[in-house]
Order: sequence, then structure tokens, then C-alpha cells
Amino acid sequence: MDPDFTLLEPDGSEALAFRLLCEAWWMNRSETDPRLVNKSTRHNGIIVHAPTTPDRWFGPFVEDWDKLDASRKREAVKNAPAKIGEKMGDAKVEVTTFLKSLAVLYDGNRSAIIGRLEFEAAIAELLKKVSSTVR
Repeated sequence: MDPDFTLLEPDGSEALAFRLLCEAWWMNRSETDPRLVNKSTRHNGIIVHAPTTPDRWFGPFVEDWDKLDASRKREAVKNAPAKIGEKMGDAKVEVTTFLKSLAVLYDGNRSAIIGRLEFEAAIAELLKKVSSTVR
């Protein structure tokens, strides 16, 4: 059975994907270190992988992301926030602003870590906004 994403219109599956990234990041906040987000954590028997690098945030929305070399990824990241934001309905401004802050960190590899101190408040707000957009 194929899922029916038309229920999410006009925002579509992109808004749902972005919401799931936010929720995975939020769920994997470290219980012992308020600065960290775990890459993977078991929640009730399910392993949740958090988007802890810019690659993990941009990859689902940029076509053929995994096939791009580092310089082409850097170029894609410059344009991605506005393009992704356009697909987020009422959360457009917040998503675009958040992704622009990630784009500044992107250096063409997976080294930048999206830690709690810099992004926890922004992601909390995104969860509220995107959750009201995607129903």
C-alpha cells in the first residue's frame, strides 16, 4: 500500500520530511550532556537516527545529493534554504531562516555538528510551526 501524501497538500511530503528531521533531532538530545545530540538512539525498540550534520538536513531535499562532490554540494546549499522553504507552507520563513544558519556551517563534508546549544530553541519553534502546518 502506497501512502497518500495528498492529505498533506498544499505543503506535501517535503513538510512531513522536514518535521520528521526536527522530531528525530529533538528525540536524540543527550540526557547526560545538555550540549549534545546523539547520532542514533533507541526509543521503545526503534533506532532513531538524528540529523546531526548539515548533510543530513539538506540531503533529503536536494536531488542526487549523495552523487554530488563537495564543491557542488556547497553550491547547492547556497540555494537550498529558499527552495526548501517554499515547500513549507506557513513555516516558510522559519524553515528558510533555520536552513540559512545551517548553510553557514556547511563546509562540503560531514564535519559540522548541529549541537543543542546553537539550535535547540530554533528547532523547538520549528516543531511547533511545522506540526501545525502538517496535519
